[in-house]
Formats: sequence, structure tokens, C-alpha cells
Amino acid sequence: MEKPLKSPRIMLIYAIFLVACGVAAFAMSGFDARARTALIAGGGAAAVMAGCAFMAAQLQRSRAVGMTGIHLGLIAPMVFAGLFLWRGLEAYVSYKAGVPPLEALVAAHNAIPGADPISVRPLYLPIVLALMATVSAMVFGMLLMTRPPKEERA
Repeated sequence: MEKPLKSPRIMLIYAIFLVACGVAAFAMSGFDARARTALIAGGGAAAVMAGCAFMAAQLQRSRAVGMTGIHLGLIAPMVFAGLFLWRGLEAYVSYKAGVPPLEALVAAHNAIPGADPISVRPLYLPIVLALMATVSAMVFGMLLMTRPPKEERA
């Protein structure tokens, strides 16, 4: 019996990390209903990675399913890294556009009775997204390092 692959475990740990980041971002927002997208993005990416991990774990039963899971699981972190980086940069630019001088204006506006509340973009979002992008790129590297040597890949 062959030893189990490391890549499905790495993929599952990464999926747990993605869910944790989504929950953390949602909590940092004060559980604001508009921040539910953090749960959706983290949970959706985690579901993809968990599916890839499950498929990769089937390698000894079905080579086609296992190899599909391994290769999709290898590509997905880089796609996620790009998406998280893009969204993080967008959130950072949005944050920088509404820094200190605007905070006083926002506070004054929100003090007006009957006015629709507005808010300055928070800094936690670009930080969490940058962390997710960095870890995604690291996971890609870790998955590449788990590949067996060329002579064992037949």
C-alpha cells in the first residue's frame, strides 16, 4: 500500500484557513450585513479546495479523478491569489481615498438625524485580503514541492 499523499492535507488546511479568514473579516466588520461577502468568498474558495482535496485523495482508486483533483488544486490557489490581490488593492485604494480628513466629515454627516449613515472603508479588508493572497501563493509553492520525483510519476 502506498503512503497517502500530502497534497490533499495541504488543500484541506488551506480550505480551513480560507473559511477562518472569511469569518474573521466578517467579525471585524462588526457582523455588518454588507460584509457577508467575506463569508461567501472565503467559504466558496474553501469549498473548491475541499472538493479538490477529496478528488486528490481518490488517486489510488481512480487515477483520472485523483489527477484532476491534484491539478485543479494546484491551479486554484494561484487563481485565488490573483483575485484576492486584485480585490485587496481595490479595497486599499478605496481606503486611502477616505482617510482622516473624510472621517470628520463622515462623523458629522452621521450625526444628522434622519441622514443615511455612510462609512469610511475599513483598513482590515485590504489586510485580510493581502494575507489570503500571500498564503495562497505559498500554498501553490507547497503543493509544487509535494510532487513526486519524475521517475516515480508514471
